[in-house]
Amino acid sequence: MSAPPKASLIGTTIGRFKITRTIGHGGMGTVYEALQEAIGYRAAVKVLGAAIAQDPRQKQYVERFLDEARAVNLINHPGVVRIFDYGETADRTVYIMMEFLEGKTLAHRILDGTKDPSKRATFRQAMRLIHNVASAMAQAHERGILHRDLKPENLVVISDPDMPGGERVKILDFGLARFLDSPERRTTAGIALGTPLYMSPEQCFGSALDGKSDVYSLGAIFYEVLTGAPPFMDSDQAKLMLQHVNRAPKQLREVVPGIPEDMAALAHAMLSKEPGNRPEMREVTERLDRLEREGKLPPEEGSDPRPNQQPEAFAPTVAAGSLKVPAAEAAAARKSLWKSLWKGRPARFWMMWLAILSLLLGLGIGVVSFMLRKPELPPAPQCPPPPPIEIPACPQPPPPAVEPPPVESPPAGESEKGKGKGKGKDPKHAPTKGKRGK
Repeated sequence: MSAPPKASLIGTTIGRFKITRTIGHGGMGTVYEALQEAIGYRAAVKVLGAAIAQDPRQKQYVERFLDEARAVNLINHPGVVRIFDYGETADRTVYIMMEFLEGKTLAHRILDGTKDPSKRATFRQAMRLIHNVASAMAQAHERGILHRDLKPENLVVISDPDMPGGERVKILDFGLARFLDSPERRTTAGIALGTPLYMSPEQCFGSALDGKSDVYSLGAIFYEVLTGAPPFMDSDQAKLMLQHVNRAPKQLREVVPGIPEDMAALAHAMLSKEPGNRPEMREVTERLDRLEREGKLPPEEGSDPRPNQQPEAFAPTVAAGSLKVPAAEAAAARKSLWKSLWKGRPARFWMMWLAILSLLLGLGIGVVSFMLRKPELPPAPQCPPPPPIEIPACPQPPPPAVEPPPVESPPAGESEKGKGKGKGKDPKHAPTKGKRGK
């Protein structure tokens, strides 16, 4: 029985290649740099994880791993990484040997790990990058092969003086590739495979796929190259996939001022929810070519490397990210910031900024006038009137007693005269008989 594979293969030999260092790790294994010492040729060796390779229950993963080599060789396109050997060593190490790429992934190229808009591709650069990928994938679809995991991390931008702009995109990692001319034998129905940020709605459902699924994934990459962010983002993968199914991405013409209308329309068509509404991959290349032919792209500015002009060496990488951008490239990007922001903009761009500046000026004048106006003092507080004080009345002295006037005795004659009038009324004045006799 053969010995189990080592945890690290650095220093070991596969064929004529000696493993020199680790480049990166993936979901199914590790990628190493290898050197053919006799001629100094470098290669990248992708090795399947030992736990998967030695587990009989994981046979499907071994078959899928080796299918990657078969798919790449069937495509045979300069935009796809070249694989020139694959197999299994005596100690049961399953490997694929491919060309070593000096470049950086599109994930690092988009914003180079920052949020600096000056790092984003120009419209012409974006057109070229997506055209490279669409051209290679169109040939893959014509050969009956789906990628199913297109994403910026699987696209490496390398120097190529023979290409417009002096660079080319290479597609990596066909580990989830599917052959359209054979039944899906390694994926359980209803299970979604891929990277959720770039998965098509039908891929999120685990439904049957065709080339239109890869078109959607490339449309999401196109959107990110233009804006600096994927069309949908969420830390919850289930919610993210629901956005692919139900939500429309924000309009590119609102996010990217000055984008050509036909370019924005193509990106949104590629992101259609219904596969039937998306263009074929070959049609994508034709519509991008038409943008160039009909002069619908703004004049090229700034940082595109020109043909036959070698850019500064890229950090070596194969499907494992890249090192930091070279200092000279960063300085050139900063130098061209103002050019890329202000030159070649359409009239609508300036009208928009003029309206924004007018609005800000009006707001500023309003704020200043508000701050300088004389403050109005609040009215003095009014004290409530005091309650009336009831002063008790001074006691009045009692009125003086009125004595009845003295009764005056009538004269003698009147007394006699009145005697008869009071007869019968006052017994005191009744005449006496005695006096009348006298």
